[in-house]
Amino acid sequence: VNISGKKKRGAKTLQEISGLCRLVDESGVFWTARACVRGKLIETNERLGKDPTLCAKFPTESGFLAIIATAPADMQKLKETGIGRE
Repeated sequence: VNISGKKKRGAKTLQEISGLCRLVDESGVFWTARACVRGKLIETNERLGKDPTLCAKFPTESGFLAIIATAPADMQKLKETGIGRE
């Protein structure tokens, strides 16, 4: 996918329930990581496939799952529901 420009043309549009990726825990149970916000998918972190420990070591830096561009109103909704960086 080629994403370009101010309006991020070519980016996949996500809804709150859109799946970002499938995760498997230590017991072999599969989970779907959801976007939890409407927006455009700008980037996924391909490094997590090689080093999944990045999520635990650097969750707000190199351990991110995806970068999603959201509208300001949707960011306010996230703040009100308690989903944040903490």
